[in-house]
Amino acid sequence: MWSTFASDSLMVHMNIWLILLTLLAVILYIVLHDRMSPPEYKPVADNGVFIKITPFPYSNNNNDTSKKQAPHLDITMILDSAALTTFPYALAIPVEENGIKLPTFDKNPIFAYDDKGNLPLHTHINTHASPPRREWFFLQRHPHGNIRFQLRVAAHDTNHTDPRTFPHLRYDAKGAFTGALNTFIPQPPSHQPFTWTLTFDLRNMPPNALAAWTWGEYHPALSPVLTTRGTPAAALNTVLAIGALHKYPPGVNAAESFGAYSTQHTPPANITQWTAELAAKTASFFHEPHRAYRLFFVRNPYRGGAGMCAFAQSLVLAYTDGMSGPDPGVTRDLVARRLVQSWLRLVETAADVRGSARWFNGGVGLYYGALLPCGFGMMSWSGVLVLLNRFAAAYYTSEAIAWTNDELTAAPASRETIHMQAEFRGFMYFVGLAYELRNTPNAPDLDSLMVQIVANERAGLHDHVQTWKNTVALYLGQKGWDGFEAMMDGAFMMPHPDSFAYLGMRCVRQDLYGFELGFAEECLDGSEEERVVYGLVVGSRAEKAGVRNGDVVVEHKSSTFRPLVEDYEARMVLRVRQGEKEVEIEYWPRSWEEVEAYQWILADAEKEMRKGPGQIVVGDA
Repeated sequence: MWSTFASDSLMVHMNIWLILLTLLAVILYIVLHDRMSPPEYKPVADNGVFIKITPFPYSNNNNDTSKKQAPHLDITMILDSAALTTFPYALAIPVEENGIKLPTFDKNPIFAYDDKGNLPLHTHINTHASPPRREWFFLQRHPHGNIRFQLRVAAHDTNHTDPRTFPHLRYDAKGAFTGALNTFIPQPPSHQPFTWTLTFDLRNMPPNALAAWTWGEYHPALSPVLTTRGTPAAALNTVLAIGALHKYPPGVNAAESFGAYSTQHTPPANITQWTAELAAKTASFFHEPHRAYRLFFVRNPYRGGAGMCAFAQSLVLAYTDGMSGPDPGVTRDLVARRLVQSWLRLVETAADVRGSARWFNGGVGLYYGALLPCGFGMMSWSGVLVLLNRFAAAYYTSEAIAWTNDELTAAPASRETIHMQAEFRGFMYFVGLAYELRNTPNAPDLDSLMVQIVANERAGLHDHVQTWKNTVALYLGQKGWDGFEAMMDGAFMMPHPDSFAYLGMRCVRQDLYGFELGFAEECLDGSEEERVVYGLVVGSRAEKAGVRNGDVVVEHKSSTFRPLVEDYEARMVLRVRQGEKEVEIEYWPRSWEEVEAYQWILADAEKEMRKGPGQIVVGDA
């Protein structure tokens, strides 16, 4: 009897524990499911767009090749069909960006559904658009109600991809996804602002995975959806990172705050904190109400993969495996110019027949990237002098100084030094234009024109080259029109001696040796097998230093041409294979002949200078 009672009691206790464990499992499932899975959402009819992103990291499934899964994102995008009724197509994405092909969605086609069911999509490439783009449109019937687009985007493996692809969707050795949304999400054609809602499903990612977007961090409990308002071009010109990210500051970064993220290590404090201060002050300068800014550090396994790309209030900084991290001194200069480009850009249209707008987009980065930190008291005026002279020297010593803007644009992508000349030309143009505006009665200064461009962009009015040309002519008349055309035609530009008099500087003639690599610069691009020297210039400094046609370039110390072009004193250091042996060759990549050039000098080093946003006193910081 007691045995039976004890047995029954044990069974009761076991059943109770089983029930409790079951309830606990259910609760844990609900909690974890709620933590990782975003809420379903239907966009409002008033121009709402909802995007849900589900990342799938690389999985080998016990080496079963039939179940291997390449890293990719599954994306659902929902919007009201009323937003598309006046347009000939539903979605579009450029064919390529910076010479890199964007997703074609051939293997994984985009599917569309509305309230009535499946919506057959048809696609073609519009070669008449500028730039050419791939378009999707409805052929059989018009959509009704909400449209749901479903797409899958494969990520580039950074171990097997071109070093220039870092702004595009990529998957690195740490299992993290990074990329600019406009390089892998086709966008609606509207130029009107939408309310954008972004959320994530992270159930396939590690438990410590984080999703960070330009407009905030995804937290299932605290911020299950991220929102912003803007045109498709502005909202998708942003950066996304998903993975076990290191970040600064360590707390939750709201949409109004600064955040820095890295897939490899804690973001370096010196660069990160400096960028946070500069971003806040630059936003104030441009009267930007949205003070969020994001800095994304990306490691590239290719030595030539260092660089930066600017997006709307976000910046991607890539450094290579040959570096322990970004170089603080060089990085500050680059961050400043790219950060400015986050706000200031001209849109290229088919009507802009004079080549690309790189002269503007790159030129304002150089001009304001040097002057704004100085005006904010974050860079010494002597440091600004160095930068101004570097940019001017790069302009004057380029072999392409007299090329037209069309010719610069048409140069092969491998001619990096040629394409950079557009930026230095733009810089010199803005130096002259700023002086003319300051000395023209009733004309606004250059700062005011730039602030207005940013305001137009926020209002959905995209300035393009013709808009800029008309604006300058409005205040400077025929002189402004002729100056613009001369710049586009490659006319020689000489700054006014007092162009930077307000900084205590005077411009004087100082001839310089022209830039000359000494052989075809394409030799430094591609894999080691492709880096074979040809086109050696007889009698050049490269030849006299020991470079020979047929040498295989094993390594070149400068990851890009920019330091060589911008720093007049920079040395070229190559490790080449000549036959069976490797040798290191160092030389000055300059010609033997001087060219006409101009530089700024300090007119009065003791003079206190007053200029900059808000009339900040500029001293030796």
